[in-house]
Parts: sequence; structure tokens; C-alpha cells
Amino acid sequence: MIRTYTLVNTGSTTCTLYGYPGLQLLSSSGAKLTTTVLRTPATEATVKLTHGASAQFSIEFAAQTGYGNASCPISGQLEITPPNAYHSLTLTGPAGTLQPYGGTTGNLQCGIIHVQPVAASPS
Repeated sequence: MIRTYTLVNTGSTTCTLYGYPGLQLLSSSGAKLTTTVLRTPATEATVKLTHGASAQFSIEFAAQTGYGNASCPISGQLEITPPNAYHSLTLTGPAGTLQPYGGTTGNLQCGIIHVQPVAASPS
């Protein structure tokens, strides 16, 4: 499953983003869930955002485990830390609900998310 998220500069000054956002899956009560973020190799570019401008990034995660009825916890929230930022924002509702799976050598692993670097939003 692929999802695209948009970051909007609501501040009065221009901000600069470069690279990959940080991600953390949270339960509906805010407890941290196992999260493995894998950076998809891609060209990174500096994105300058004036007031009201936006940038985007995409994530990809498997929607099935491949292990029969095995399942992973569903997040209730997604914490995003924009590149070059020290503060995160937390999404709730459908945008923060993920159930990412993964598997290696026959062992079920939960919380694997592939992330793209931030890029300027299409005009």
C-alpha cells in the first residue's frame, strides 16, 4: 500500500527541507509501536517552502503478512518529524492508521515502512 503525505508551511517565514522524514507508529493511546523505517534510495533535493507552499513524501508498506492469519498491531496515530526539524506532528484518524507488515527468514516482523525523501509538491 502506498500513501502520500503533504507538509504545508503555515509559518510566516520560509523553511527549508532536505531528505527523509522521521516516522514513528503509535497506538491510539500514544504508546510507541515497533517501527522500522527503511529509506528508499532516491535523489534528495532541497525544498524551500514559503508561507502556504507544500512538499510531499510517500510511504509504502505491505498490507498482508504472507503468514496465513498472522497479524500485526494497527497504529492509531502516526508521528512525523519533517527533515531538519526538531518537533514532530502527530496524525490521527485514517491518515495515522497503518498496519504494516514485513517478513525475513520466516519470522514475522511488524512496523516496516519504506519512505521516500521529501519533494516539492506538483504545481
